[in-house]
Amino acid sequence: MGVVSDSSFDLSPVAACVDAAFAVLPSLEGAALDHALMTVERSSRRMTALRSAVIARSLETARFKADGHRRAGGWVAAMTGSTRQDAGVAARVATALSSMPYLAAAFAAGSVSFETVETITRRITDERVVDQLIASDVSLTGFALGHSTDDVRKVMSGWDRLVDPAGAADAAVKAHERRRVRIVRKDGEVRIYARFGAAQGEEMAAIHARFVRREFERDAAAAVDGELPRTADQRSADALAAALRTADDWITHDVRECPHCGLPMPFPTGSRDPLVNIVFDEESLRRWGKPDVTAPADGPTAPSGGPSRPSDAAGDGALDLQRLLRFAAGTSDGAPVPADDIVRAMILGRVRVIVRRSDGVITHIGRRQRLFRGLARDAAILQSVACTWAGCTVPASECQADHLHPHADGGATGSANGGPLCGHHNRFKAEHGFRTERDAHGRWHVLRPDGSPTSSHLPPEPRAGPDTG
Repeated sequence: MGVVSDSSFDLSPVAACVDAAFAVLPSLEGAALDHALMTVERSSRRMTALRSAVIARSLETARFKADGHRRAGGWVAAMTGSTRQDAGVAARVATALSSMPYLAAAFAAGSVSFETVETITRRITDERVVDQLIASDVSLTGFALGHSTDDVRKVMSGWDRLVDPAGAADAAVKAHERRRVRIVRKDGEVRIYARFGAAQGEEMAAIHARFVRREFERDAAAAVDGELPRTADQRSADALAAALRTADDWITHDVRECPHCGLPMPFPTGSRDPLVNIVFDEESLRRWGKPDVTAPADGPTAPSGGPSRPSDAAGDGALDLQRLLRFAAGTSDGAPVPADDIVRAMILGRVRVIVRRSDGVITHIGRRQRLFRGLARDAAILQSVACTWAGCTVPASECQADHLHPHADGGATGSANGGPLCGHHNRFKAEHGFRTERDAHGRWHVLRPDGSPTSSHLPPEPRAGPDTG
């Protein structure tokens, strides 16, 4: 093959198209802006895919070695000015795509985003799972074509735990063993560094979030012209200080009577409502050794024998990716928790077990020692890990319980007709005639007053596989 000159790789026509798009942009409005955004998104994805292909070519030709780089990431960082971390990610993705042609073709067509590709290929350098990852090219690509990046992240989290259960368990044990808190005094300030395993860390995060909310409420009450007196970082720091002071007050209280207020105060190890909800899907709970959830009980019992690997195969022996999308073993706000940590927390009685049907409807809310108040509200809130409004990331624990079919129009108050909405979107929905729906697969959709959806996954194009033209 002859030598190709630099001028042969000319993207000036693309630049001309971009200039033309900028020129017409001020005249766009309404649905035309939706179409423009999706068109730009697809084009951006294709250009990013082209960048990956260029990096892959540099790997084939070892071009990066000519300038003394030991890895392609160094060449990318030097040529583009990107950080070594971002350049390393780009090189890793390029390496993975050379072994996953279906994913590479979908990426080149603009049908999947770089974030989705990076999520799928993250463990391409792990010798324990690389063969299974490459073998899953067709199924993972097919799933990615019809789902959001958040869905892909959830599926890959479950994929990791199912394909490499020993690695997940080992990582959970090591994370718990590495727990530590360091207090460093330097240059007139005190710095606190902490790390925990997943279950214990989520409990600490939930406690801290409760105190942060209280600090925010205080700032909101003292706000002047809408200006809060403290920044979010300052409230977070003050919340930690308040939590520690509260704990100190509890410890110094007499079990029978408080020396300050004269009221009886229990020692802080007394029974309290759990702050962390662990959500299981029904199949995972059965296969991990479940508590008895066939009827309301006083609380979860410790599973016998510890966790075992759930079945992860569809009829043809491949991973059932739709089941992985429904797979739940983590907090109600969506943070994954390793099985070993969940079992440990259940034994200690520090969590409440929630069981979810395949379509997302809550079928059981466990109790630790006594009946919880507001179970119907809890069931509605626990239908999703965050506000169900498309694009909103407010955690479910900070949302309001919303009726899908309005109560004023005869909608039932129950988990099948409920879901979490943040305060802003709950008001917006009611004031502007929007509605939220959940399909048979448990996926949430927000519909405008005219019935059109407010979000859309980019549909796959014909060039979604390496064998199509």
